[in-house]
Parts: sequence; C-alpha cells; structure tokens
Amino acid sequence: MEKIGFSTLEDEARAELVSTLGGGIVQPLSVEGKTEGCLDAGAEGLCVAYGEDTRVVDLRLDGGGVVKVDLGTNLKSDVARGCCAGVVDRLGTSLNVGAAKTGKQRHQFSGGKRAISPSWLREEMSGWDKHPAGLTVDLVYPEGKWNELPLGPQPPRVRKVAHLAIYKVSVCVLFENAFPEGSTAQSLYAGKALIESAAELEFHDVKLRLETDKQYSHDLGTIPSQRIATLRGPVKKTAAPLISTVYGLNPSGCKEDVEWLLSGLQYIYPYHPSTKPNTPVQKRRLATTQPYRNDAILEVLHCSFFDGQPSIAEKYKKEFKSTSAAQPDELELPIAMVALAATAVGSCLLDWLRAGGLRPKKAKSFTADANSDIYAAHVAFLNSIKKDYPSKFHVLMHNLYMTLSGGTLKVVKETNHTMEQAMAVLDLDGMPDE
Repeated sequence: MEKIGFSTLEDEARAELVSTLGGGIVQPLSVEGKTEGCLDAGAEGLCVAYGEDTRVVDLRLDGGGVVKVDLGTNLKSDVARGCCAGVVDRLGTSLNVGAAKTGKQRHQFSGGKRAISPSWLREEMSGWDKHPAGLTVDLVYPEGKWNELPLGPQPPRVRKVAHLAIYKVSVCVLFENAFPEGSTAQSLYAGKALIESAAELEFHDVKLRLETDKQYSHDLGTIPSQRIATLRGPVKKTAAPLISTVYGLNPSGCKEDVEWLLSGLQYIYPYHPSTKPNTPVQKRRLATTQPYRNDAILEVLHCSFFDGQPSIAEKYKKEFKSTSAAQPDELELPIAMVALAATAVGSCLLDWLRAGGLRPKKAKSFTADANSDIYAAHVAFLNSIKKDYPSKFHVLMHNLYMTLSGGTLKVVKETNHTMEQAMAVLDLDGMPDE
C-alpha cells in the first residue's frame, strides 16, 4: 500500500489522533504542530479531504482550515475503506496548526469531548466488528442520465456484494435459465443474487437495506442485471454470419428451406458426411444421432464460452457437473448453455424467415420476449432425453464438453418448435449411451 508522507508541524507537545479500524481496534496516529490556532477535545469536527492529497485533514478551525499532517498510518487506505477517525479526549487544549482552506470533502465526523463518532454510525451499528471493510453503504450515482449504476465508485463492501451477485447471475444464466422471462424476472434474478451475496459476506446492513429499500435494491440491481445482456447479446451476433454457410441457404431466397430446418428443430443436427455440398437443403441427409453437433451450434458454443484467455468456461469451471453417478468426473455442458446457443441459431433462422427467405439486413435483438418459445423447446427436448435416457444424455453433453474444451473444433468460415416433433426426428436408438 502507498505510504502517506510526513508534513511536520513542530511543537514541544505531541498530541494523538486515533483511527478506529474494523474489529474495534484503535490505532494511535501521531501529529506534531506549531502554534497558530487552537484545538481541544471539544473541537467541532474532523474531515478528510476527498479526491485530494490524503494527507490533508480538516480540523474545522477558523472556518474550515486544514493542515497537512503525518498520521503515522496509511490514511489513504483507511479512508477508502470508510474507517472512522477520532480525536482522543486527552488531546489537550493547545494543538497549534497552520490554517488553510479546503476543497471538496467527504467522510465528515463530528463529536464532543470523547473520540469523535458520527451519530448515524451509532444508530446503524452495534459494533465495529460487524463491518470490517468499511462503514458506508450509500450508493454513488453518476452525473446526468444513467441506465446502469457504475461499479467502480461504489463503497468497498457494496462492490464486493455486487461482484458476488454478478457471479451468481452469470451462473444462473449459463447453468440454470438463460432466459428469465422479461425485465421483471431479470430484476428478481438480480435482487435475489444481491441479497444472497450480502448474506454470504455477512454484510448485514447491506442485506437489510436491500430488503427494505426498494429504490436501493433496484438501483444496485442494475449492475448484475446488465450481466444478463452482456452474456446473451454476443451469442446471437456470433451465430448470424454462420447461417448461410453452414446450412447452405441461398441468400436470394430460401423460405421453404428455412421452414424445413426450423421444423422439429432439424437445424440442431449436422448433415450426414455422405451428403454432397450441392444437394438441395431439404434433400440433405441429417445425422440424427448427433443432436446439437451442427457446426453452427458448435461454433457459437466455442466462440461464446470456450474462446479467450480466460474463457467464460474457465472462469466458471467449478460450476460444470456430471449427471452420471457412475462417472462423476465426466463433466457435461449444462442444458441452459446448450439451449442458449441453439436458440441463438434458431433466432437467426427466424430472422431469415421473417425476411421472406432472404438474408436479413439486420438481426433482431436477442430478448427473452422474442426468443423464450425457442429456448423453452430446446430445454424441454434436452430434459426429455435426460429423464428418459439418462445415459445417452450424459454421453451427449459430456462429448460436447470434451469437444469444446479440448480444442478439436474446426473453424467455420462463415414454425414450429415442439418437443414432440424434435423427438420424432431424433434417432435415439442410434445415439451412444456409453
């Protein structure tokens, strides 16, 4: 941590300040001064300049005078953590300082003859040990209009809660449900994640504020809520340029071909290796024993979740599980992640269909309202295999995980979604189960 420099104020007498840290610890902080003004234990208050030299301490003398002092500790760190500073009552009656004017200030503490302690702190906390990382939990708002509260300027404990909530929301989207229905559900996702995070971190005042202050919960919830769009949005952008190349669609018109691919979720299968490239789309043979191994879906999964340093898959590696009790170490892709990638491809095909079978000029937004039906069809389809054919489900999802995490994927250059129809296309007998 950065050391605070010495700016001495010479005097025969040596006075003391104290910094009250987490856990109730009180540290003596040395100050030496030359007589020009007077401060005793009944001083009006003490402030620390904000955004300025952290050696500047406002002793509230002569209408807001300040003095640069060496406090014998890393005041910059302590102020950032929101720790309270106090003046010991045996300070004396003649700490003499040179006064100057101060600018923008923060962390003001007022008190009387004992160590300075703000009244709001006494009301909100029963002990310092409850909040070792700092006191304030008030949100910091940007100037002007805003849609998402900035994370960086928030108080340290609020940032910790938000960071953990972002992780929890990301896990929900990638491993549980990628399309909570509508903005209300997303807000509930975020609100729940924030409360759970505050509870896990034992930041009880933050948890109480989230539970009792709707505006506070809403505003702080914009941080993890934005993570949902951040995870989902790029998935469809990755899928859009692959559609024509992978499926062999004619950009000048292919409405019937798009309808055929969408029927029964046939677009999740790769074409059989024996299929010749110039074969009309609807006459191409599908490898129906390999659901979700179509090149477009594999490429979307790879680019969205397994590419980059570190990749999303690496960041959330501990969340990957196996559904097989016999092979617990054989990790699988989660249903939510596979369904999300497949939904992105299906959404792009729907854009082609809405454009009359022509290449769409612009992809539609990847929202829950517009894509929840497609996503639900994929989830139902995969859950049906999992329930009725658990061994085949495990092999399917584990093989997907191994293909994507092993780097064996080749790079690709460029309406009716019912579970019953999809199951009719799937060749279950031909799928491996070991």
